[in-house]
Amino acid sequence: MKLFKRVLVSVLRRKTCTLILLLLTFLIGNVMAVSIAIQQSSKGIEENLLNRIGGKVLLKSPITDQNQIYALSDEDYEKAWKEFIDSYENLSSKEKVSYADIHYHYNSIQLLDSEKYDLNNKHYENGSYLHGVDSLVFTDEKEELLTLNKGSYFTKEMLDDGWDVMIISDQVTRDQVPFQIGDRIDFSLILTAYDPAQSQTVSVYEKVISYEIVGIYQQIDNKYSDIQNDLELFYVPNQNLVKYEQFAKDFFSKSNMEPNRDRLWIESCMFRVHSLLDLPVFKNTVLNEIEDKQINFYTSEDSVEGLLGTIKTLSSLSENVLWFSMGAMCIAVALVTFYFVKERKHEIGIYLSLGMDKKELLIQIVFETLFVGLLGIILSIGSQKYLSQSFSDYLVETMIRYEDTEKDKFVTNHHVLNPDHLTHEDIVSQYEVHIQGQDLILLLILGSCTLIISCLLPLGYIVILKPKNIMLE
Repeated sequence: MKLFKRVLVSVLRRKTCTLILLLLTFLIGNVMAVSIAIQQSSKGIEENLLNRIGGKVLLKSPITDQNQIYALSDEDYEKAWKEFIDSYENLSSKEKVSYADIHYHYNSIQLLDSEKYDLNNKHYENGSYLHGVDSLVFTDEKEELLTLNKGSYFTKEMLDDGWDVMIISDQVTRDQVPFQIGDRIDFSLILTAYDPAQSQTVSVYEKVISYEIVGIYQQIDNKYSDIQNDLELFYVPNQNLVKYEQFAKDFFSKSNMEPNRDRLWIESCMFRVHSLLDLPVFKNTVLNEIEDKQINFYTSEDSVEGLLGTIKTLSSLSENVLWFSMGAMCIAVALVTFYFVKERKHEIGIYLSLGMDKKELLIQIVFETLFVGLLGIILSIGSQKYLSQSFSDYLVETMIRYEDTEKDKFVTNHHVLNPDHLTHEDIVSQYEVHIQGQDLILLLILGSCTLIISCLLPLGYIVILKPKNIMLE
């Protein structure tokens, strides 16, 4: 009790020393608090994004890019296709995989009288109207992008045999009339070949395909983005597209024409693991599977990394600032405390001459430093909430000017790895810096450790002091 009384009396009596130390720890404490708040807020938004997207892996190869497949020879195309499908089947059977899906596309099948349909045209700029699926329950429903509200999903027989059936959005209409279960939509398989006489590609065969509507789905609006979910796809069995591509192959094999045949390509191939904890292990499994193959892969972590961009940079910068501020506090407090201890050496000499134990005196100096220093840090907590957001906003705006936020455009824009269509700007605009209870505890612990370390210099000075020499001065 006497120790704490002496500490309090000493702090109150030396107002200049106390105010300087208080101001010093208050200013540096603000920097530390802001740095911790930025780091913890960045980690929080990263965890939220990963939990929303989930643990996903997306495979990519030349056959997943409709522009690249035309640069492949028939032999290379068949080899790439087999490698990809084999890898998909091997990986989808792994224990860590919750579900997997693969979507085929075939551009030679076109919608007849498309002008009569109310469609979101941006989905059909590549000419691919039909979206192949290979699962009894759509992945897009599991990803909370749609829900089936009429009819049913494809049966196993429909998927395996490639029936002429489809599931459409309730937003799609023909002549402004909604579709019903059992209605049919006509598509045309258009085969083209090069005509030397005309020096151009011409249509050589057309076959009308009438798809029966067996299901109608409703789109689910995004929960984490202001961008409206405009998913308007014509879902058909993958094997239906395989069937008509094989029909085109057989047609040209019986003719002498030079085909300008569209190739089957894969729009996406995705695996979702049971939890984020399974993702690192499954990534290693994927690496082993695709070794020596022309296959790349991306994960939900890559998507989050691309979306966060500036915020990750800001978090890294704030970590460096935190360590720098702790070092600055350690040096500054050590020098200030050492200076005032030297100013008090006669007082210290009297204490020691009167029989005070050096250990007790050392503890008193540490407690004085901790009392004033922690008071300054606690006061800084109140002001940091005003500084954190404005400081981070300034840094974010500065870094955006110089940072290439489009470098991961494929990963961040892909609907599988970013189902809510979030953009870099969405993340930055929603970024809020705030300090929580556990952050305050971390700040006080780091501050206390720094203050104790800063006492080493003045404590060392006290240890070597000799009361007799002091009193003779």
